[in-house]
Formats: sequence, structure tokens, C-alpha cells
Amino acid sequence: MVMSTMREKTKVVLFIALLAFVGLIFFDWGMQKSSGGGGRGASGPVLGKVNGHDITADDYRRTRTMVLQNFEARSGRSATAADNDAIEEEVWISLVRNSLMQQEIDRFGIKFTDAEILELLKTNPPQEIRAGFTDANGNFDAAAYQRALLDPQMAGQWAGVEAYLRASMPAEKLQNYVAMNAHVTNAELRQRFLDRNEKVRVAYVASTPARIELEDGAITDADLKAWYDAHPDDYRTRESAILEYVEIPKTPSAEDSLDVRKDLEDTRDAIVEGADFAEEAKALSDDGSAERGGDLGFISKGDMVPEFEQMAWATNVGEVSPVFQTPFGYHILKVEELKNEGGEEIRHVRHILMRVEASNYTLRDAEDAIDNLVEDLGGGKNLKAAAEKAGLTVQTTDAFEKDTAIPGIGLNRAAMRFAFTAQPGAVTPQKIEDDNGYYLFKLVERRPPGMVPFEDAKVTVEAAVRQDKQRALAKKKLTDALAANPESLEKLAQAMGGEVDTTIEFSREAFVPGVGRRNGFVAEAFQLAEGQRSGLVDSDRGFYVMQVVQQIPADEAAFVEQKDRLREELFVEKRQAYVQAWLEKLIQEADVVDMRSGESVKWTPDPALFQYSAEA
Repeated sequence: MVMSTMREKTKVVLFIALLAFVGLIFFDWGMQKSSGGGGRGASGPVLGKVNGHDITADDYRRTRTMVLQNFEARSGRSATAADNDAIEEEVWISLVRNSLMQQEIDRFGIKFTDAEILELLKTNPPQEIRAGFTDANGNFDAAAYQRALLDPQMAGQWAGVEAYLRASMPAEKLQNYVAMNAHVTNAELRQRFLDRNEKVRVAYVASTPARIELEDGAITDADLKAWYDAHPDDYRTRESAILEYVEIPKTPSAEDSLDVRKDLEDTRDAIVEGADFAEEAKALSDDGSAERGGDLGFISKGDMVPEFEQMAWATNVGEVSPVFQTPFGYHILKVEELKNEGGEEIRHVRHILMRVEASNYTLRDAEDAIDNLVEDLGGGKNLKAAAEKAGLTVQTTDAFEKDTAIPGIGLNRAAMRFAFTAQPGAVTPQKIEDDNGYYLFKLVERRPPGMVPFEDAKVTVEAAVRQDKQRALAKKKLTDALAANPESLEKLAQAMGGEVDTTIEFSREAFVPGVGRRNGFVAEAFQLAEGQRSGLVDSDRGFYVMQVVQQIPADEAAFVEQKDRLREELFVEKRQAYVQAWLEKLIQEADVVDMRSGESVKWTPDPALFQYSAEA
């Protein structure tokens, strides 16, 4: 009994501690009131303003620390440079979003009183709290909850819960106010149930553009120009930028490669002297087979890269191969057994892979090289001269638009911010890092929005014209065959040179192999009666003639069982839609200034970045 009580209390204490931490995150993510000061806020330098309210460096730093800790706890690994790049943007968006929400909380005068907190805890604890007293089957233990609530030894722990509610519930009230008109009708509830539970099976004949071969000369320059002129919106460009840059790659050195090879040779010697291959693989191998002791199962010729296959077939059963190299790194392998299957020899193989990665020494040398370049520049703008002096090459990107991959670099948000906030001729004052290397950038040019010149767009125009012509021919082929063979799907399929295909059973929400999801094909299938045949059906993947083979009605008993859950699901979706629309309006009307680059730049993000999140 004593141990049971201790376990129960431990669970509650841990959960309450977690809630207190979550409440702290919520509070620190911009939900505190802020002044509209100048270059420094109440808690350090100002990195941005939202309708005149400061986002300070301290706010940013605290939030980033918590987001990073949360990322590493969820992923089980340290953040890479690319992860950190994404985290920086997530932190900024969270702070802006929460500042807007706090401003609305203040405008409406929303409070959450101590009396409301006590009433909520007594009669209707939030789901986040109920979860700490819910078993694996979803049953809430009300008795355990009441014991914990009344336990005087846990008063300090419940203070953490109160802090969490005091920080988070005003935003909950605000969202409830915004979404007060969210309502699920019985018709909507019934349709959601039918969309998931009514099913059909369909026989069909298809004519798809992918199967249409165009004749040589079918696409002329006149076709391309006509398409380009008729679709100007497809070839408009947003503001774009061109960068020069110096890259010091995080490339393994020859010494790094030799060190990895030597480590694997030492491992091989230990195995030959009696160490267990599987245990060594579990401890050392750098691929997914490590947890299986390096076991790759039986392999056939052609399954592996040539270097691996050659060594696997040159090694006798029970032997360990010499160290060898493939594009993935250095390997050793052991052949466990071999057998013949269908006249072909197959081999059961284990391996250990050690990837060649840049060592800390190599990374330090690379970082020193880019830091020396920064020092040589001394705040100047002549990147080419400084790079030439250091024996480094300056590269130039093609023009790129905001929030797209930078040619030769990839998606690098720090470089992107620089490219679209700095003045032409400016050089990044500090190095920028990603998983591939260290960089210095110079903004060469920013181009205003315009049109892609016809000659530059020709490749994409030709692809669009080709698809359009293939689609037109696919439609004509099936239309003509249907006119000549209206009697049955079988005769229609023969005329098309194919066979009648039959789907699996599918619902309105299901993915149909070979056909797709939520398209014209699926919609038509649920309009037909059993045995009824369609006319020509236009869908996203091509054209079809179909016949319903079987209709499977929904189980009405299941509706009774599912309706409460479906109603809650629909309500949450509607509520989120209201909040999302409200947030987008706030963003459109907000005056957000981004000062992270050292300059004050109006921030106009894609509203999709502000997707509603319950964690916020």
C-alpha cells in the first residue's frame, strides 16, 4: 500500500513539474507584456517590434533555449546546423505570434482569476492535467485526482499547476472568444461518418497522359510562345537576389579518412582474435543494421553497390573480409552462410560500416579559415580581394526568390535574411554556418518583381505544353473508343489496347492505388448506383470510364459508437479554422519590424507560417 501510494505521488509530482515547465515556456514565448521602447528593452537589446511592442534579445535567447531543449528531448539527438537554422525561424515566429495574442488579451481585458482557477481544478481540469491521471485505456481516475488535489504535502506542486493555468488560460479564453461561433451540425457529423465508412469497389478503363507518346515535331516554337503569352501568371517572378560567396566546406581530410580506416582495421583484428562481430556492429556501425548486429540478411548479386558485392562474393563462409571502401564509407563484412535459391547463389551477410566525417580538428581548421577571412575583410566590402589573398574562390549564385533554395547552397535562412534585408554591396559581418560548411556572403544585386524572359522560361514552358498535348490526346483516345464501343467495359478496354482494372474497396477519404485521393474519380464513384456505368470522367491523373461493382454501406452501429468522437474532431477543426483566420487577419494588419540583421526591416511572412498550434 505504501509503495503504491509512493508510485502514485511520484507520477503526479513529475506530471505537475512538467506542467509548471510548460507554463513557463508559454509565458516566456512572448506572452509577457512589453514596452514600446527604443533600441534596448526592459530585458536587453531589441531584436524586433510587433505593433511597437519589443521582442528583446533576452526573450529570444530564453525561448530559443527552451525550443532547442524540447527538440533534443523529442529527437534524441543534438541539433545540426540545419536544425538550428529552422529553430531560429520557429522562435521568431512564435514570439511574433504570441506578442500579437498578448496584445489582444490586453485589448479585451481578459483575466483568469484565482477563483476561476480553483473552480476549474475542482470540477473540470483541463485535458493536459487529466492526462496525468488517465490510464492506458483512456480512463480518468477521479479518485486519485481528488486525493492528489487535497493532499497537503503536494500544495507546493499544485502551485506550479496554478502558475501554468494563470499563464495559459487567458490565451485559451481568447481563442474561445474568437471561435465562439464554431458549431458542428448533425448534417456535417453524418457526412464525416459516411465519408469514412461508406465504401465502393469500381471497375474502370483509364486513359492517362503519361502513356501518350508525342510524335517528333508535335511541339513547335509557336506553340511555346502561344502558351507563354496565354499564361503570364505562371512566369511572373517575385523579388530576387544574387549573392557572391566564399565557402569553406566541412569536408573530411585525408587524415580523417586514414583514422577511420585504422579504427576499423583495429576492430577487424579484435574480431579475428575472438570478439563477437554482432556485438561490435551494435556498438560501432553507422547504419540502421547496427541494432541487428550488422545483419543484412540474404543478398543477391545486384542488391548492393559493386564494391560491396565484389567483397561479399570474394569472402568465404565464416571469414571476415579485409577493410574496403564504398561511397558510404569503410566496411568489413562477414559471410554467415550461403545457399542456392532458384538456381542463384545468395549469401547471408553481416557488416560494420564506419562513415568518414570531418573530425573536430578538420572542422576547427575550416572555422579558423573563415574567421581569418572575416578578420582580413575588417568590415570592408571587397570579398574577392580578401578571398584571392587567402587563396579562396568566390562563387556567384543564380538569381533566387525569397524562401526558396539558394543555388549551390540550399535553404539557409540566415543567408536568406541577409539577401533580402541588406543593401547591395554589403558583406555578412560574421560567418554563416550550415551542415555543409562555413560561408561569407556579399549581396551583389536585388531584382524587382517581373517576368521570366521567354528564352529563360522555354524549358518549363515546353514541359507544360507537352503535358497539355498529352492530356488532350488521352481524352480524345478514350472519347473516341467510348463512342465506338459503348456496350461494355471489356470491349472498351480491348479498343484501348488494355484491360479492365478493378480498385480495392475505398471510402471517400481513402487513397486509391493508381488513381489518387479526393479527386474526380472518387467523387464520381460515389455518385453512381451499384452496376451503373459512368460517362467520361475527368480526374487529375487522366480520364476514366467506370462501373460500380459493389457498394458497401456504412455500419450504423458504428455511427452510434463514433459520433461523439467525430463531433469533437469536427469541432476542433472548426475552432482551429476560426483561430487561424483570425491570426492571419492580425498578421496582415500588424506592423512587424525585424531588427535581427542590425537593420530595421518590415517583416511580411507567409501567413501559413502562423498555423494555429495548441502548444503556443
